[in-house]
Amino acid sequence: FRRVLFRSAPNFSISAGAAVTEGAGLVFTITRDRNSDTAQTVQFSTNGVTATSGLDFTATTSTLTFNPGTLTQTVTVATIDDALFDSSSPETFTAVLSSASYGSITTGTATGSINDNDAAPAFTIAASGLVTEGGAIVYTVTRDRDSDSAQTVQFGTVSGTAASGNDFTASTGTLTFASGVTTQTFTVATIDDTAFDSASTETFTATLGARNFGTIASGTATGSIGDNDAVPAFTIADRKSTRLNSSHSQQSR
Repeated sequence: FRRVLFRSAPNFSISAGAAVTEGAGLVFTITRDRNSDTAQTVQFSTNGVTATSGLDFTATTSTLTFNPGTLTQTVTVATIDDALFDSSSPETFTAVLSSASYGSITTGTATGSINDNDAAPAFTIAASGLVTEGGAIVYTVTRDRDSDSAQTVQFGTVSGTAASGNDFTASTGTLTFASGVTTQTFTVATIDDTAFDSASTETFTATLGARNFGTIASGTATGSIGDNDAVPAFTIADRKSTRLNSSHSQQSR
């Protein structure tokens, strides 16, 4: 009869190596707890969790064959070095064992972690040029890089030599930058009054504030409003001439 080298079928388990920076390979180790006299196979596959196949790592499937005498094998899964800031870093995916040709799987799942290497986006704000009162000032908010999820930033206006309610309409809000969007604008209306402004150019500022992640590189921009009202003109009447004209009118009666 044929001699068998094991008393009970070998069991498989899998473990993940240390977290890697995106672009590096993440190593998974598959082990069986004893030898056998015939080849034993097990299926290996990957599944995304917060990491996405094709964007953050390369999907990998394979059949591992353990020949007699082999107790350990490794599979390296490539991760992808993108240009996106990953707000949920580290991102994770799992490697899964299945369908052993015989024996069992005692630990069938291991989680791999990918650390981001991209800095968080930074915001800046800039104002359009001088506008005549009654026109609108456009503020442009830009972030210096993209992210894998929506990024928000709040804005508001602050009076300067131009006063809110008299020279411009106060404005506040939240800008949302979806993935792929790096520039947004908002508009502030100015007020066309009838008063001459001795400071022919009046100013106010727009500022950036709270955001869900990222930083602010330049958070204030100044809007300038030009006056469109003429300088007031004075007139004066001669008092003597006024009296003479009045007396002459009485004599005529």
